[in-house]
Amino acid sequence: MTRDATIVVVMIALMCLNAVANAESAEALFSKAVKAEQAGDLDNAIELYTRAHEKDPENAGILNNRGVAYTRQGNYDKAFTDFDQALLLNPESAGTYNNRGMAHQDRGDVNRAIDDFTRAVEVDSEYQQALFNRAALWAKTGNLDKAIRDLQRVLHVDVKNLKANLVLGKLYLEQRSPDAALKHFSTALSVDPGCVEAARGKGDAYFLTGKFNKAIEEYSRALERIPGDPKTLINRCSASIRVGEFQKAVTDCQDAIRLDPVSSEALYNLGNALSGEARYAEAVEAFDRAIELDARQAMYFYNRGLARKMLGNTDKALFDFDSALELDPKLAGALNSRGAIDLERGNRERALEQFSQAVNLDRTNVAARKNLGRALLAASQPEEAVRVLETASELAPKDASVSELLGDAWLAKERFDRAVALYTKALKLEPVSENRSRLNARIGLAWERAGKRDKAIRSYSAALDQSRDHILKEALRKKIDALTFDARGR
Repeated sequence: MTRDATIVVVMIALMCLNAVANAESAEALFSKAVKAEQAGDLDNAIELYTRAHEKDPENAGILNNRGVAYTRQGNYDKAFTDFDQALLLNPESAGTYNNRGMAHQDRGDVNRAIDDFTRAVEVDSEYQQALFNRAALWAKTGNLDKAIRDLQRVLHVDVKNLKANLVLGKLYLEQRSPDAALKHFSTALSVDPGCVEAARGKGDAYFLTGKFNKAIEEYSRALERIPGDPKTLINRCSASIRVGEFQKAVTDCQDAIRLDPVSSEALYNLGNALSGEARYAEAVEAFDRAIELDARQAMYFYNRGLARKMLGNTDKALFDFDSALELDPKLAGALNSRGAIDLERGNRERALEQFSQAVNLDRTNVAARKNLGRALLAASQPEEAVRVLETASELAPKDASVSELLGDAWLAKERFDRAVALYTKALKLEPVSENRSRLNARIGLAWERAGKRDKAIRSYSAALDQSRDHILKEALRKKIDALTFDARGR
């Protein structure tokens, strides 16, 4: 064959290939485009969708898919053009509304995204993907009730939907509804017994209800499935702190830190566990590292301040309390702690202001109420002290120190019978011998001021028997001797 003949054959072959390509159907091109898109080759996918569209310009599905590919490329203007045209061709396409909503969401237009997800659900009331997408945006914008309603609609169609049950459990935790959260996490575990998120979620729900031992059980189950899950280790550490198992808490948080050395949450909880063991210097080091990683958490500074205060570093503790309040001006605990230092330093007026602010911010803060009551007594305001401490007693009826302080307030008001009743209540609640000695001494003082010497002598004698403090014992003996002498003299 001559050279010219060879060229002719090649040209004929090329003409045949072009004919095959031109004859390729829109359906075939669409199928290739889908495969290209699934492989991540978006440019090739868009080119194939475009050729398919040229062959079948009335096919809404082709435009919808090209719009998705453009969205994945970040080419939103072209994506919206395709979605809009597809909806003109097929206004009942729930999938296209959902995809356009995703494009709006990616672009940051939450309201338009919600509108499109809503249209998708109006077209198909059981369209789960649109319900999930809308629920996610409702949750993101703080509309938890609406998010929960959408997910409940998913469960109405598919009660065992794992994802819906998991997300609902988390939303109920955010709403502080642990019983509802438990229900959905339990359902999720019935669907997938190996689901660590569900097991940890059950632990979180029990934690929220104050059932810390039950929480520890669930966290332990989760760790049986994935032993190296840092988040679950941190949560179990936190629960162990609540039940006073500080060494176990330290171990869990140290394990979490080994797995995730930059977890500020693990370091913060480690600091709390070390504080529980009175290892305050080590606790401060853990809080230091947590703050280096995340200096936006008020509680990190606050708890470091508490540890520093226990070490006697009150200036550094005040710095931490101030830093915590800069981050969270409504942190009642920091105000209370700062007030306690002011009171120790003799700045009674500033202390009263701090304690009052703390109580106004958190009406249930018993520690702040006790300190406010103590400061009011020091300022010779027993009437106000009684008012503050009566509420503290209602909040913490089994707190011996509250009953003792309230007894002091009634004693200052010369209501000796009320004072004795409160000291007696505190005595029944107090297991520590030296504290019981002090309370018996307070009862003796109340009886003495009431003019009931025999009862005073008996109470002082009980205090003397219980005390190991030599100075106090000597003072009690003198009291008893004086009252006995006075009784005989009369």
